[in-house]
Amino acid sequence: MQAPRGVGLSPLGDFPSAEAQALAALIRRRYKVPAVVLRRIALPTSAYDASRRQYRAEDLEATVLRTPTRLPPGVTAGIALTNRDLYAPSLGEAWAFAYRSPTSRLVINSTARLDPGFFGLHADHVIADSRLRKLTGRAVGVISYGRPLSADPRSVLSRSLLSLDDLDFMTESFAPAPPSVAERRWLSGVGHVCARGSSAVRAAGLGRATTPAEAIVRLRKVLALEQRWFPPLEHIAPAPTERARIRSLGSALNGLISIDRQAIAALSAQWSAADYRHWLLADGSQGNRAIWLALGLGSRPCGQFIESI
Repeated sequence: MQAPRGVGLSPLGDFPSAEAQALAALIRRRYKVPAVVLRRIALPTSAYDASRRQYRAEDLEATVLRTPTRLPPGVTAGIALTNRDLYAPSLGEAWAFAYRSPTSRLVINSTARLDPGFFGLHADHVIADSRLRKLTGRAVGVISYGRPLSADPRSVLSRSLLSLDDLDFMTESFAPAPPSVAERRWLSGVGHVCARGSSAVRAAGLGRATTPAEAIVRLRKVLALEQRWFPPLEHIAPAPTERARIRSLGSALNGLISIDRQAIAALSAQWSAADYRHWLLADGSQGNRAIWLALGLGSRPCGQFIESI
């Protein structure tokens, strides 16, 4: 493996300096790569597409590459950081977590979609930080170490990065170790339960509620599914190395049951559109965290099951 190239991180626009410094420290500590934060670069107004409320990644690339920058010795690769939403018309991409320059060792990472708050859920900085660490590690692997993309979907270098689920399923490692016997046993057990749960969801015909009465009926079905299929997941012996994260998943699932039980009691007693919207936000945010935890543990079946409810 070749010696890594040093990485310069360029904050774009109002990307927080402290966050850029933290990422440089992460690169130095975890990936053993020299990393420095370079001077801030203004976002060009010409790169903004007002009709889409997004920036064109290719235009940001051009701006970064033509900005005169004094690079420290050994720094020959770059990561530009923005908190604005991107799209890449040259690739036919309607949005992009990251854009890799086709002509230089530069990656532009966008944090816009990493926090669930972007999608109208409660902000969750733990989830957002986890995703940004992975995007950073992915960039380092490609532009600093020159590693190829991987067929392993659990590798941070996975060639498949088409959704947040793909990003959450990755680990932060270039070449993650295969699951241990205990981890495989847990994954098999919960995968079986979640596959059966997904079948039960399809059979329940949840549909979309259009009236208060339909909303309450749907909520009761959801709660019944959660109470039937979530508890068995906690009965499967966790792998010792993942005990804490599996416990967190159990807490998130129990939180979903509690949120839905309270909503049914309140909305059945007195319907309130405002309270229903509040429940949608609370349930969606809690469910999103549970999905993130399941995928991070390596269980796509459970991520898909929780998302389907």
